[in-house]
Amino acid sequence: MILEDIKEILIVTATVSTILQFMSGMLVCQKFMKKGSTEQESGFPFIAGFLSCSLWFRYGLMIEDQATVLVNFIGTILMFACVVTYYLFTPRKKVVMRQMFIVLIVIVVTHLYARYEENTKLAIKRFGLITCCTSLVFFAAPLSNLYHVIRMKNTETLPFPLILMTWVVSLQWYTYGVIIKNTFMQYPNMIGFVLASFQLLLFVIYPSYQSPNVYLKDQSARLIIQ
Repeated sequence: MILEDIKEILIVTATVSTILQFMSGMLVCQKFMKKGSTEQESGFPFIAGFLSCSLWFRYGLMIEDQATVLVNFIGTILMFACVVTYYLFTPRKKVVMRQMFIVLIVIVVTHLYARYEENTKLAIKRFGLITCCTSLVFFAAPLSNLYHVIRMKNTETLPFPLILMTWVVSLQWYTYGVIIKNTFMQYPNMIGFVLASFQLLLFVIYPSYQSPNVYLKDQSARLIIQ
């Protein structure tokens, strides 16, 4: 009875937190619009988020879990909006198009498999494994800028709102996965919590702004390379 009560509370809180997580991506996009450019920030976290939400939405339909379906339906829309916004303000449009093309192929192929696989239990198991992998990619996506963060000694290029909400959400969904005994929800969210914790630690170690000395050093290095 206690677990059932906790489950109902988690469904509500995790759903709200996850929607806020996806909406936090819009705060990052707002920064792009103010600056008029994405500068050194990577768009891969948004693309990985779009892929992850799309597959979890389908997985939610397969296991008939309304909470999973709802949050990932909303997440798919919001992450796609973030990808479009990033595309409009980035000078690396070809990279975004190439990554999105690959992601769309993955989505189409996996959805077709889920639809035409006659063995439902096998389809759920395999699709669950795929969604686990895409979740890990989404959680680790901000680390695509790790080299830049360490080299420049600042976390300006890391999406703090998205990372913070990922930390909260992954803990909630891990607990939910434990209650409903779904390992596909447990493992990726447990790892996601650890990865998000590491990324938050970077904000403690490095400032979220770039010092003038480091900036000048970086600009000089670029001029030498050119």
